[in-house]
Amino acid sequence: MSNIIQIRNNIKDYYKKKKEDYWNKRRQRISKERNDKWNKYYQDSRWKLLRTAYHTAHPLCECCLKQGIAKNGDHVHHVVKFGSGITEDDKFNLLLDAANLITLCTYHHSLAHKYMHENGTNKADVDDIITYEDEISYPSY
Repeated sequence: MSNIIQIRNNIKDYYKKKKEDYWNKRRQRISKERNDKWNKYYQDSRWKLLRTAYHTAHPLCECCLKQGIAKNGDHVHHVVKFGSGITEDDKFNLLLDAANLITLCTYHHSLAHKYMHENGTNKADVDDIITYEDEISYPSY
């Protein structure tokens, strides 16, 4: 009887590992594709300086702050996706425009990207994110 249980557990472990390997490889592939596409922007020294300066000046999540909560911001988010620029100059202008930046915690940064994806838009500011958060937190019945 214990051999059957052991075999069952081995099979479960095998498929669990196979599933984990699949998702790890998928994440690595997607990450590499993203890095290949956006690396020249994120590795630009002007962006790194601007990001550091902006985060230093605005260390708290701007969505949380607007709701009366003081929470550290983890991400400097572009209100309008810099990738939405048509030319390289447009993209760099959006990337390096301090007026196009907000600091967000991980939760609100995820919501911002979810909002943009679900609404088919390239823009998510503090008000958009907070409104979206209210909509998904309190569904109407």
